[in-house]
Amino acid sequence: MPDRYNAYREIIDKQPMCDTHEHIVEESQRLQPNERRDFTVLVDSYYAQDDLMVSGLDVKGRDLLLRTDVDPKDKWKIIAEPWNRCRHTGYMHGVRESLRILCGEDDLHAGNVQSVSDQIAEMIKPGYYRHILKDICNIDHCQVNSLNHDTPIFRDYCEMPDLLCQDINLLYLSTWLDIDSISKQIDKNVTTLTDWHEVIDWAFAKYGPRAIGAKSKTAYTRSLDFADVPAEAAALPFHISRDPFSEGKGHKRPSGVDVHDQKLIEDHLFHYCVKKCIEYDLPVKFHTGYYVSWKSLNLRRIRDNVVDLCDLFQTYPEGKFVLLHVNYPYMDDVIAAVKHHHNVWVDMAWTWVVNPHACVQFFKDFVKCAPINKLLIFGADFNQVELVPGEAAMTRHGLALALSELVDEGWLADKEVPDIIERVMYRNAHELYDYKGTLKNWDGFGG
Repeated sequence: MPDRYNAYREIIDKQPMCDTHEHIVEESQRLQPNERRDFTVLVDSYYAQDDLMVSGLDVKGRDLLLRTDVDPKDKWKIIAEPWNRCRHTGYMHGVRESLRILCGEDDLHAGNVQSVSDQIAEMIKPGYYRHILKDICNIDHCQVNSLNHDTPIFRDYCEMPDLLCQDINLLYLSTWLDIDSISKQIDKNVTTLTDWHEVIDWAFAKYGPRAIGAKSKTAYTRSLDFADVPAEAAALPFHISRDPFSEGKGHKRPSGVDVHDQKLIEDHLFHYCVKKCIEYDLPVKFHTGYYVSWKSLNLRRIRDNVVDLCDLFQTYPEGKFVLLHVNYPYMDDVIAAVKHHHNVWVDMAWTWVVNPHACVQFFKDFVKCAPINKLLIFGADFNQVELVPGEAAMTRHGLALALSELVDEGWLADKEVPDIIERVMYRNAHELYDYKGTLKNWDGFGG
């Protein structure tokens, strides 16, 4: 590597980095005796699993990987050929980087899966989250969108809120309505739209002061063209959807409600939630772009994600909106939206392992087109903490490459680089998210 890259990499490696998007489960869950503790912890993320599936792994083989009663060497036999077909992808590069950092191995093979499994088992003990995130990755803090089914709105039992900040999950309050389980949680009978407004009010009053942001992954199942529907237009469809004979659940449409009426309900509730986010000064984070999984990609809908959101940005100039995952592969739309709107930011979370080369180019394009304070550089987007080191290393490498190229090409001065590094890795996140103020509202962390 040229001297310029090395000089920038030294600065980058010393700089603590904010991790602005994760799904990491609580450490106590990973310490349970029924949790897997072998090499498959590194390869059973949605992402690596997706590449293995499209490379030839079948569902039966995938399910065997998740079992605790199958020997690591037998598991390797199941994935050896698919692994060799996709080991070069960004997903697998991240896996191999974590493997290198945590276990001192450059790759997985039949001769080391047992020793790697032994090292992982030894690693999983009280305090290992903080060791990996702080000591190894030099992470300032993580922002977690919990996917636990027992906490559909907010993980309020977080064990380390200074390290694992929590997002409010907008999904089940607005578009994938989980009325039954949430109403039982707060012991409220919900039959009308006004009742559900009260549920949303309760959720933000209870969790808003401790939340770092609010996340929506609505883009997986519908367009993001949220019309500003008044309550009176959504009230009757909502009431019909609460028919006791309705079979609707989650993001499935209730019986008696057509597609048009379902969109009225969802659009109205999403606007209601945005207003609550503004009230509690919570940035709204949108999944945009590429989907996790290996058989459900809707590129037509993805193509319009940012286009669909522009009306929302302009309707709420006092709001704060974050476009996660740079809307890959339609990344130019993101740069245009961020450049044009004072209240929109972009987060490169996950994208470093989706397509690291494209991320280097995106960073270069963004720096020369949009204000640098609007860019968040990293979020590993994993359930497993063991995979954060790999993507963090890829991000630091990609950032050093991009900055080196910009200076070599005459687009940046060398003296500008240190400030950009500190901004995109740390300062921008602290300016956008009230980390210190939020932390004061957790028991034991009050100022």
